[in-house]
Amino acid sequence: MSSVKTSAELGNALRIARKQLSLTQPQLALAAGVGVRFIVDLEAGKTTLRLENVLRVIDALGGEVQLIGLPKADPQYHTKHKRNGASIATLHGSVTFYEGPTSTVAEDYPRTAAETFATKLSG
Repeated sequence: MSSVKTSAELGNALRIARKQLSLTQPQLALAAGVGVRFIVDLEAGKTTLRLENVLRVIDALGGEVQLIGLPKADPQYHTKHKRNGASIATLHGSVTFYEGPTSTVAEDYPRTAAETFATKLSG
């Protein structure tokens, strides 16, 4: 397994995998359903590539992306409200997160979601 922290490291790891599979860039592009230019840019470490296509290339090479060190997804996490560009969600029923156009704020959740939303709008 390769540890990747930059787009250059990802491009290099994918180039090595492609060569170990004896694939040319055009062959990989065809297998992944992307253009040859995309493969060239990806292997060069370009930072502005479309994630969906990067994942298609990884899949075509027989790889997968694993997120290590992140909290596991929790089915209790759900969005309560979406209003004026802000989302209010509850995690484990104890912390409320506001995700608005400019900031994210977390606070203890002793109040109802409606009270919290009213506080956020007035504050």
